[in-house]
Amino acid sequence: MNRLWRRLADIVSQALDADEREAVRGDLEESGRSGASALLDVLGLVVRRQFALWLEWRPWAALLGVVIPLGMLLSLLCRWWSEGAAIDAFVYLHNGSWTYFSFQGWRHDVARAAAQIALDCLALACWSWMAGFVIGSISRRTAWINGWLLVLVVFGEFFAVDQPHGRFNEAVFAVHVYDQVLPFALRAAFVVLPALVGTRMSRRRIAMPLWSATALALALVALTGAEIRGIQFSAILGWWQLDGRIYGAGLVQAGWEVRLLPLLLLWPALYIVAQSRSRQSPRKVI
Repeated sequence: MNRLWRRLADIVSQALDADEREAVRGDLEESGRSGASALLDVLGLVVRRQFALWLEWRPWAALLGVVIPLGMLLSLLCRWWSEGAAIDAFVYLHNGSWTYFSFQGWRHDVARAAAQIALDCLALACWSWMAGFVIGSISRRTAWINGWLLVLVVFGEFFAVDQPHGRFNEAVFAVHVYDQVLPFALRAAFVVLPALVGTRMSRRRIAMPLWSATALALALVALTGAEIRGIQFSAILGWWQLDGRIYGAGLVQAGWEVRLLPLLLLWPALYIVAQSRSRQSPRKVI
């Protein structure tokens, strides 16, 4: 049990700066404190250090500019896209047959659905990685807290709000995999994991090279443009109930809030480009 407390104290100490972390570990070894006492000491020190850091503006900028708005929007997108992916999977896997692939129309429909699901997952992963990278760039010393707050926002929305399903899709969502497992897995694999990876990477480097940051931003703009309709649908049909109307053939008449949502997804990429440019611009000599 003492070894477990020591291990937990070592994990908590990761929130400290490298020099201070090594000093704390050395002091704990020399003092010979019990595992529980060591954990309380380290935890108290981490809380004091983090409280001091949150008196600055950077952690709050990451929280209010990235964690809360993007966490909610990405979770909302997962709701909409997991719904569509579940319906497609049910139609083609449960109601289909391998013999249907002899028909060109069936092959085309399956390929279209698979390509759309892959594009949706790629978009989620890219937006989430960019969000995580910005969290680490803006608030480097509080990045781990803001990163886990993003996880809390994404999964908190999933567990706190029931996802409504159309009355014609009852058979689909009677299957537990489509009703609960798929939405959870989509958030874990394509939102939380890329965001935490982006946060970790940003803490190891000051800024990306300008050319790679620009290329990523342009690719993200193209990806967001391809997903604009899905973003609008998810906002209008989601539990936010934003202003908008949906017409036949997938046409969307969106309110101003919905029209601004793609910009919300793009601003982390623009921030990364601006940061890379400022780091590489020669300083003026006065």
